[in-house]
Amino acid sequence: MKALLGIMGDWAGDELVKLIVPVLILRGPIFGIRFTSLMRVWSGQVRGVGQRRSYAGRDHIHHRLEALRIGRGAAVLVIYAVTTWLGLSALVLRNATRLDTLL
Repeated sequence: MKALLGIMGDWAGDELVKLIVPVLILRGPIFGIRFTSLMRVWSGQVRGVGQRRSYAGRDHIHHRLEALRIGRGAAVLVIYAVTTWLGLSALVLRNATRLDTLL
């Protein structure tokens, strides 16, 4: 659903706003993928593209939140809260000008 909103949405007339709004909507998954990949390379768990695709571990964002001992339910609520906040900020920018978007 989020991917469809980010890709198929007719967000604005301004090209910068058209670029920023989908990125905000998809920011949670984008962050999760990038953070996990960078941490795996940084720690030396993976060395190449083939290893990245096949490596499975408990180092995703939701695993890291659970490791903070907040529990599975609270980890899900944190992810929902961040996703909701980013989605609402994207909706606020829907009718924004280029300057508003940059700010």
